[in-house]
Amino acid sequence: MMQKWFRAAVLAGFGVVAVVLAGGGLTADDKKDPLPDISEIMKKAHGKTDGYLGKIGKAAKAGKWEDAQKTAKDQLILADALAKNDPPKGEKKSWEKLTKEYIATSKKVEEATKKEDAKGVEENLKKIFGSCGTCHKAHMNK
Repeated sequence: MMQKWFRAAVLAGFGVVAVVLAGGGLTADDKKDPLPDISEIMKKAHGKTDGYLGKIGKAAKAGKWEDAQKTAKDQLILADALAKNDPPKGEKKSWEKLTKEYIATSKKVEEATKKEDAKGVEENLKKIFGSCGTCHKAHMNK
């Protein structure tokens, strides 16, 4: 009987070690993703073939509201991350103002997807795309 307990304890110990080595022993704070840079955010949000904004528009037009809602939520996360970055050039106050507007409009897109409002999605996506030049001129090198 004692041998069975001993074997079970040894195997449990190996299991704990395996979990820790696999990363299971990390806390949530240790697993925080690093802040994506502006280039990565722009590719994910505005990418021509698979950007979140394009996906949201297509899903809304097709009436695929669950897809539109999920992607709109992901877009809002990216918008928040954009604001946490420092501008490559230009004044910080301008960056804060423009990214705040970007977040607000991304939030309106998300709200429109929740309401299954295709027109609201389209109008707010147009606002986002219409703001690109202003931000790029003030803060980007391109």
